[in-house]
Amino acid sequence: MDARWFKHYVGMCTDDKFKKIRRRVGLKHYALFKMWSIVLERATADGGWFRESKDVPHDAESLDVVFEEMVDDYGVEIIDMFLSEMLNERLLAKDVFGFYSVVNWEKYQHAALSTPRVQEHRENKRLESDVTDIIQEFNKITGKSYRAKTESYRSKVRGRFTDGYTKEDMLAVIRYKFNEWKGDRKMEKFITPDTLFRPGHFDRYLNEIPNDQKKAMDEGSLLKCQNIYGHIKYVTKQQYEQAEPDFWKIVK
Repeated sequence: MDARWFKHYVGMCTDDKFKKIRRRVGLKHYALFKMWSIVLERATADGGWFRESKDVPHDAESLDVVFEEMVDDYGVEIIDMFLSEMLNERLLAKDVFGFYSVVNWEKYQHAALSTPRVQEHRENKRLESDVTDIIQEFNKITGKSYRAKTESYRSKVRGRFTDGYTKEDMLAVIRYKFNEWKGDRKMEKFITPDTLFRPGHFDRYLNEIPNDQKKAMDEGSLLKCQNIYGHIKYVTKQQYEQAEPDFWKIVK
């Protein structure tokens, strides 16, 4: 964003939060205040975010460059002190992806400056909601009880959304592999979010699904059947009709 100004809110220099910081860190609070000004300046050009780029959060190396002057005067420890104090006083926030943002940026700045951040926040919130939905649907389809909050599962589902796959793609893979592996002593143990949504597996699983089955899945027209061996499978109407008489029995 091409922004040259940000609002310096009235009372910022005498804010009680900075008074508490001064009592904790002593004279170093002058360095922290200057670092805070740098953060606000950079956040102005990025809709309230403090990050290296849109897709890359700050790491130790990039922060060392941003706060070079203060690091030269006080050592690299000043960065950890700054971040700790800002997070503790809720002046900065850090999300699950490691991105920092200025708390209440929209409240104190003009709406035009906050729009990109608001949009990104909404997109991230929608993404996380979709991730939760997929894990919950996984449990419904498979009868398992994986926790939707477990980050190892969430990161893999999130990654497939980031790759451009849809909810329908993911649900199709879950149903197909569950249908294929259920009852197989060797393969049933692999009916997990970690396996199905692993980057090296997911696209292959999706492309294994016959077009007629994927169409039936998308339309919700798969039939839940039990075969003569007692195995329960989901089959298309065409597969049901083409099988030997009495081979399949529709179950609820």
